[in-house]
Amino acid sequence: MLPNTLCDLSDRLDSAETPDAVISMMADFATNFGITSLRYGYDGALKPEGVRPPRIIGRTDPDFDASYNDGQAYQYDPSVSHAANSTRHMWTGLDFERGKPGTDPRYIEFLEQVAIDFGLNAAIVLPVHNGADRTFGGFITFSELNGPELVRSCGQDILELRLGALLADQALRALDLEAEALGHQTSPLSPREEECLKWLASGDRNDRIAQRMGITNPTVEAHLASIRRKLKATTREQAVAIAVRRGWI
Repeated sequence: MLPNTLCDLSDRLDSAETPDAVISMMADFATNFGITSLRYGYDGALKPEGVRPPRIIGRTDPDFDASYNDGQAYQYDPSVSHAANSTRHMWTGLDFERGKPGTDPRYIEFLEQVAIDFGLNAAIVLPVHNGADRTFGGFITFSELNGPELVRSCGQDILELRLGALLADQALRALDLEAEALGHQTSPLSPREEECLKWLASGDRNDRIAQRMGITNPTVEAHLASIRRKLKATTREQAVAIAVRRGWI
């Protein structure tokens, strides 16, 4: 029988409508284990030999992600290699890496700076899928606790944390598939209606849209009424949101 915390997370994830909502739910769940913040890398961007910054969504200080990406720490971060090639969790952080043979000194330097700047001392890497379709996928969780404290906080419950990561990953992948399916739908709008909606989305008023498109104000109103009808939107703002979500403008 699943623990109540996992059942609650599963129920909450069923209602998540955006990746940010999933990450927030997973972050709330992870606080039960001494975790302060987390990040989720995906779509094969975190390759050990790669040079591209990882594509990340998460709940960490934005400056942390900037320092991680701009400093290219991910290129020599052992957790990146681990997450790309393993299905097991890994402990990392200052207490785990200092004195370990073969650890890149630049990674130690990075961890020391992270501890000073953000108070994050230890982390747990939770790989979640390693199939042929994706090189990397996983959560990297961060804690204000030091290594031994983090082990005491969640060492016996690490399986529960790993299962939570799997549930959150499934929810994120389902949202990816839904967005991809929506993106492949054919737009019901005419080219002129799409142009009108693009100008509206950029913040233009009706008179400015009319001027840009070389048409009259009543024609703009007619285009917008047709757009709302085709997209089943009650307002122009909702029409813009629907079109953006489906990749039509």
